Amino acid sequence: LIPPYESYWCSLFPSETVTEGSSPPSCCAAVKQLYQSGGFKQIPYLRRFSDHIACELKFIGQCHARNELGLAQQFYREHLGRWVFRFLMGLREQPVSKFYRAVGDSLSIFLRNELLTDMASVQEEEKGHVYA
Repeated sequence: LIPPYESYWCSLFPSETVTEGSSPPSCCAAVKQLYQSGGFKQIPYLRRFSDHIACELKFIGQCHARNELGLAQQFYREHLGRWVFRFLMGLREQPVSKFYRAVGDSLSIFLRNELLTDMASVQEEEKGHVYA
């Protein structure tokens, strides 16, 4: 079983998620705060699990649909990007389901190619240089 929760993965690598001299924030509370700032309505049956990969991906998808790429970038940098590739590697290495290995591989390729490309374009726009 590969846990699909940010709080699980970030608890395994706390030194990467907390700056020196600060205390670790609650992943769920921080995620919920960004959801609220983006006007995001959670999936009802996952409301208790705000840091579930399904909710985090849906939030980024909604940000992209609304052309709020800066918010998507912030969310990726502060949340999804900190743990999703470890989760996907876990899916890839699990021996039980070829289906979930394929899903993990597909999502990994998508995130690396599409989402990160969009994030780079936002960074260029923020610098005032847009390259087509």
